[in-house]
Amino acid sequence: MQQAMQSINTRVTDKDAAKIEAEKLKLEITKKCLASELLERRILGIKELNNVIKSTLLAYGASKVFTLEWLINWMTENGVFQIIWDDRKTHLQLV
Repeated sequence: MQQAMQSINTRVTDKDAAKIEAEKLKLEITKKCLASELLERRILGIKELNNVIKSTLLAYGASKVFTLEWLINWMTENGVFQIIWDDRKTHLQLV
C-alpha cells in the first residue's frame, strides 16, 4: 500500500512532497499497529516508530522529511504516548 501511494504521489506531485506524504502514511499505519489488540502488530508498530524517529534524528540538520518538533507534535496530537502506555494493552516486553 505504501509503495502504491508513493508511486501515485510521485506522478502527481514533486519528489519532496511525495516523500512527505509517504512518511505521513507510514506514521498513520504505525499508529494503527500500535492501537492493535495483537501483540505482534503492536511490536511491529513500535519498531516502525523507532525507525521513523531514528531516520529523523540521523537526518536532522540535513535533508529531512520531518523536523523533530513536527514529529513530537504529531505523536502528541495523535495520542501515541497514551496508546503505548495504555495499561490494558501494554506488556512489559513492549516497554
